[in-house]
Amino acid sequence: DDVMILELDTGLTADAVEWCPLEGAQELLACGTYQLVEGTGERVGKLHLLELLPAEQESDGRPRLVSCASTTGIVSHGILDMKWHSCSSESCRLALATSHGSVVLLALNNKKVLERESSCSVEVSEGGLCLSLDFARDSSGLVGVSDSKGSVSLVDVGHESVLRQWGAHQFEAWITAFGSCPSEVFSGGDDSKLLKWDVRTSCEKPTASFKGHSMGVCSLHSHPSLDHVIASGSYDESLLLWDDRNASAPLKEGHLGGGVWRIKWYPSGPSHHHHHHQGLLAAACMHNGCWTLDCNVASGEPMELLHHYTGHGSLAYGVDWCKSRESCLQRPSPVAAEVGSIDGGGDVDGDGSSPPRKEPPLLLASCSFYDHSLHIWSTDIDRHPS
Repeated sequence: DDVMILELDTGLTADAVEWCPLEGAQELLACGTYQLVEGTGERVGKLHLLELLPAEQESDGRPRLVSCASTTGIVSHGILDMKWHSCSSESCRLALATSHGSVVLLALNNKKVLERESSCSVEVSEGGLCLSLDFARDSSGLVGVSDSKGSVSLVDVGHESVLRQWGAHQFEAWITAFGSCPSEVFSGGDDSKLLKWDVRTSCEKPTASFKGHSMGVCSLHSHPSLDHVIASGSYDESLLLWDDRNASAPLKEGHLGGGVWRIKWYPSGPSHHHHHHQGLLAAACMHNGCWTLDCNVASGEPMELLHHYTGHGSLAYGVDWCKSRESCLQRPSPVAAEVGSIDGGGDVDGDGSSPPRKEPPLLLASCSFYDHSLHIWSTDIDRHPS
């Protein structure tokens, strides 16, 4: 079952959470906030960077606040989306989509503190808000950005330049994501359209329009290890799974009972070798909390709703899986959930053999808007390989 481990007040309204993917820093969690100041119309934000520490290091099990950039610090504008990007096995950076219409890039130093990279802020949408961003899957460092004016932009953050910008949607372009092919960008808008673009062309028209959603498309995520698999979520409360080569109909769909604002596939990589986690996806569903589900990507089985996290008291806008599989959690007691660690060797029986180990619970973070709240919680996914 789902167990809330801790809850933090983010001060301003919270809308984005991202666990760091860098080996050795995967206990770092970034949380972004965005708030419209009544009266002035100013849009402000803060970036919180937290480190989740084992219970034996922090007696109350709460994470240590590593840095908190305020409106007078690193970030002064509202943050509407953010993504980590591993530059190498030893370096990582965090890109922010801001309410000022810019993409801001922060570097993670070896003290696990985010720094403003020298003048690394790219103006993308004059007079608009950057609503989402995504890094290309290759080593180019290119970033796709969608904005409140309906445009999608291709940004070279290394050279601080906008390579291309095109009108993609009639209204807000809520979301953009790269596909498994680095030349393909997908976008979803308030016009209910889910479109595919080939950035090698002029992008005057999309190469495909996917038929399935009846309301605004606000979330997209390409599968981290399976080519041509992409998931989309919408205000119509549905999650659709696509083969991105076939726009005529989704492979399967699920109804999540709330606007599907953010979706995240379970991460894949050297430390995520569990093949049966391949179909796991987490969704932040606005007024209906968060879901974890198995999309059964390798089979014809329908999507399976696994767990419904209802701990939030307001609109759930952000969710992400912790990338670390090493600093696992002790199974929380019903009385007090604490952050713990599991000894790598496991318990040894009297005969010297190790008993079979139950897979540790998976860790997630999510945030909700009007109650400005960040939650860290665990869920048991006792799955059998499909």
